[in-house]
Amino acid sequence: MSRAPMEQKATMPVQRGLCDWCGNATPLGRTYCGKECRVAYNNLLARQGKSVMQMLKLWRKHRGAKGTPGEGMIGEIATRVDAILAEDRERKARLRQE
Repeated sequence: MSRAPMEQKATMPVQRGLCDWCGNATPLGRTYCGKECRVAYNNLLARQGKSVMQMLKLWRKHRGAKGTPGEGMIGEIATRVDAILAEDRERKARLRQE
C-alpha cells in the first residue's frame, strides 16, 4: 500500500509579529527573527512534539473512551501544552534580558 507524504503546513507564529524562539520583533510575515532562532525553535518542537503527538494518537485511536488508553488524554495534552507555554514565556523573558 503506497502512502503519499503529508503536506507541510506553513508556519503559524504563536504570537504574530514576535519570534517564537526569543520573543523579539520579526519582519512582517515571519515566524522567527533569524536563522538561529528558527533552528533552535524547530529543535525544541521536535523534542516537545514527540510526547504530545503520541498522546494525540492514543486519544484519537480510542476517541477518549472510558477504560481505554485514550481516556483522559485531552486533559493530559492540555496540561502538557500549558507547561510548554510556560517554558516558552520563561525562555523568552530570559533571552530578552541577555
